[in-house]
Amino acid sequence: MNKPDDTSSKKELLKSKYAVISDEDMAAPADEKPVAKGEIYFSNPPRTMSAAAVAPSSAKSKSRKKNSSLKTYVLGNVKTVTVFLLIVLISLIVSIVAISCVNDVLAIGRKPDVVTVKIPEKTDTDEVLDILSSQGLIKQRWFCGLFCNYTAKIKNAKTPVYLSGVYYIRSDMGVEAMLNTFKSVPKTAETATLTFPEGYTVYQIVDKIAEFKVCDKEYLYAALKEANIEYPFLSGLKKDDKRTQYYEGYLFPDTYEFYIDENPNSILRKLLDNFQKKWTPKYAQRAEELGLTTDEVIIIASIIQKEADDSTQMALISSVIHNRLNNASAYPMLSCDSTAFYITNFVKPVVGEAQAEAYLTEYNTNISDGLPPGPICNPGSEAIKAALYPKDTDYFYFQHDKSGKIYLAKSLQEHNANLIEVLRANAKIDSNGD
Repeated sequence: MNKPDDTSSKKELLKSKYAVISDEDMAAPADEKPVAKGEIYFSNPPRTMSAAAVAPSSAKSKSRKKNSSLKTYVLGNVKTVTVFLLIVLISLIVSIVAISCVNDVLAIGRKPDVVTVKIPEKTDTDEVLDILSSQGLIKQRWFCGLFCNYTAKIKNAKTPVYLSGVYYIRSDMGVEAMLNTFKSVPKTAETATLTFPEGYTVYQIVDKIAEFKVCDKEYLYAALKEANIEYPFLSGLKKDDKRTQYYEGYLFPDTYEFYIDENPNSILRKLLDNFQKKWTPKYAQRAEELGLTTDEVIIIASIIQKEADDSTQMALISSVIHNRLNNASAYPMLSCDSTAFYITNFVKPVVGEAQAEAYLTEYNTNISDGLPPGPICNPGSEAIKAALYPKDTDYFYFQHDKSGKIYLAKSLQEHNANLIEVLRANAKIDSNGD
């Protein structure tokens, strides 16, 4: 029996495995649905996905795309809104700062609150602006500095000089007006010429200045209390609670021209500058020869000014005061009534009874030893000269009658005898007056 050809067998096997069947060659079974004619079918056809199976995947893809677009839209809008709000915020901040800058210059709508400002000696513009900023009088320190520099260049102004002292500044003034207040520049062209007689006290000087609208009393008293002006004649003089007024004795009596509403520190300097001119190096040397300080000389001169009826008596009264000071063990008290009158007549109406009583204990030379804590008035040149050059006498007592005649004595017995003469003279004056 012949074996089949191996090659032919293999070909037949491949044909049977990968046979192509047409619809003519294959009859459909009776229970199966016929297939469309003319189509070719593989015995191992590829699997395909139905529309229903494909639909969910497509829907998810569209949903993802839609959500992605929505997120992109929202994020884009958030960024836009954020940028917009940031711009608005920056604009608002810039506007507020700009308004504040302008307000520092014009002080629009500010309340007229009064703030006490102290300006030290030798202060420049930058330092003054720092002080104003620390006091809350200006808000934009950097802008005010630029403004001041710019206006100074436009006006070609010289470097300003600010007067040290205490000032009462209103918050509605504006930075330029504040700076001008600290300068010696007059606010108006209107002036007042005032004369302060020899022997005027600080209190009388203040009253007169205020009466003629040159400066407010409150401002003047503040300047007198707080000012720390450097002068050679004030060297070594310390502020003491026992002293009524630090500058009492040094506001030189003379005729002055002031501007209306003038800077109180400028007023004070005018008076002190005049004293500086009158207190010559010769006077300073003489005080040293006597073993006295400048202040002690002025205290003596102030008592002489108040006790003497005229300039011819000044050297005599000075001799009595010096004789007592040089013999303090025998004559510890000066016993000059003018020292007590100073407190009761001039100080008490200003400071009140309680404070006046404390001052009286220190100033009344009928109960306290030596010189009082400070001058009792502002003496003139003649009194200062008499204090420095007393007449050479042996007198330890003096008194006056109502006509101003002076009675001098070397002893208490002589003084008591003179008292009888004084009483007789006064009685005669009174009878002639009737």
